[in-house]
Amino acid sequence: MDHLPLPSNPTLNLEIPYLCTEDFDGGPFATYGTRSGWTWSSVPGPMEFKRNGEAASPDQLASFLQTWLYFGLLSETLGGWSSDVQKKFTAEGQSGQKRLSTECLEQIVVDWSGLLTRPDTTQEDLEKALDRFRECLETIRVIIFRIHRGRNEHKDSEVYQLLVLMSLAMFLTVT
Repeated sequence: MDHLPLPSNPTLNLEIPYLCTEDFDGGPFATYGTRSGWTWSSVPGPMEFKRNGEAASPDQLASFLQTWLYFGLLSETLGGWSSDVQKKFTAEGQSGQKRLSTECLEQIVVDWSGLLTRPDTTQEDLEKALDRFRECLETIRVIIFRIHRGRNEHKDSEVYQLLVLMSLAMFLTVT
């Protein structure tokens, strides 16, 4: 969350690794899983994810979830998504590996808020956008908590670590 100022001597410098193996496609958040060949169990209990009918590895699942839940939410919120926008949200980490970055967030939010105040934007448009955003957050919440319930399967994997960080980020975003 490098768009927020850090204290002079931070005790924790959290870098979230960039795990995506493909770019978000800019389509609707709600249907990304289907569009990219993923299915998951909708019955109560631990979630089982499959890609093209086969069990996914923890690395594949972590990549998919970051692409969908992080970049998909950004796309749904900001609109006008492209791989160039996705690249703006990555940077080189201290270890030399790619990481998520929010350095560009302030300018993107300023540009986005300008779109919201255009004369042709109606109250109904804003309410629909807010409803879509809430639906996305609810989907993310359900996935995080269902995977958390099945954490014994994922506790040592990047999937679980990613979801813990995402749940923290969601908490910080809505509080």
